Amino acid sequence: MSPLVRLGAVRLLLDVQFWFPVWLIFMLDRGFSLADAALVDGVFRVVVILAELPMGRLADRLGRRRTVILVCLATTAVFTLIGLAQTLPVLLIAWIAWGVLWALASGVDTAYSWELAAQERPGHAERYLGITRAVTGTAGVASLLTAGWLYSVHPALPWWITAALSMLALLLTLTLPDVDPDRVHTGATSTASLREALRSDSIRNAIWIAAVVLATGWSLQILVQPLALQLGLAPEETGIAYAGFAIAGGVGGVIGARTAQLRRPWVPLSVGALAITCGGIGLLIRTELALLTIVVLLPLIGVLHAVAKTITDIWIAQVAGPRVLASVLSVVSLAGGVGIAVARPALVVLSGVLGAGETFALWGAVCLLGTLACLVLWRRRRTMVAQGTT
Repeated sequence: MSPLVRLGAVRLLLDVQFWFPVWLIFMLDRGFSLADAALVDGVFRVVVILAELPMGRLADRLGRRRTVILVCLATTAVFTLIGLAQTLPVLLIAWIAWGVLWALASGVDTAYSWELAAQERPGHAERYLGITRAVTGTAGVASLLTAGWLYSVHPALPWWITAALSMLALLLTLTLPDVDPDRVHTGATSTASLREALRSDSIRNAIWIAAVVLATGWSLQILVQPLALQLGLAPEETGIAYAGFAIAGGVGGVIGARTAQLRRPWVPLSVGALAITCGGIGLLIRTELALLTIVVLLPLIGVLHAVAKTITDIWIAQVAGPRVLASVLSVVSLAGGVGIAVARPALVVLSGVLGAGETFALWGAVCLLGTLACLVLWRRRRTMVAQGTT
């Protein structure tokens, strides 16, 4: 088995989402309220923001392989603790630790995949990035489909199985090669080198457009479970809905990888279509066609977000270079995370007041503003490409 195949398997094991379709249901069944859910999610996002840059620099200093090893160990500990949590203080501790873990893992899979592919198969990094995103997205479908069933067996099983699989990922990671230090210079990363990189207009432009894509597409995903609850779906049916979303994301990853080099405005178009789709959910939610919000519109959101995110990830990798790639990806998460930290708790609260469908429509209006920002930033990027500055 080649190193690239083994790395793809590691990403698959770390990307399983047994917990994702049922985390809010888990909290409600444990006696926590929507306000508690909004609190822990907000704290999580603040921790991610504070930890992004330090963890990005740590990932660049440690190297990709050692960082993934640390991610595997931390994932096992955090998800085991969440499965055991019965009180709000314990849950907060677990979510804070998860925020640090999230910041550490942020971008390292993309950086490792890009750099190892460039090392093992020069000229195929973009294709490999698209394939791995598709594989991890679609292969995670099994975890999403079985999440509801596992939850019905024992509410903590989705968390504990995720912890166990991260240990398998650790064993596989130990067999992987690291990226050649002469190629990457991970040990040379410093605050000065990151500041130097951020002086580049092309890097700053790529960071901002990637941050807008991240904030608009990731924030709304917290509304999926409230939407499923509003439609009266069982946990098993919610898992199926998430599986469709994951498959759509895999398709979007392939499309994004194939269109990244085209000079058409696919990113602003994707965010604009995201806005329209959110509005469609708001229109259909209280009609006889309400089920279409889960069957059709939710997967469409998955495709659109994955297309835009894959393209922006590739742009970041192209302009940042390997020396500070993980750090620059952390800056993206930091910039987008500020919006996410505000939006997600607010969306949870609004879904309890207005309804999930209506909150989707409200977020669609926000996405329209994001579309305008993406269009301006994309036009700047096109100008820089024409002038040879990116």
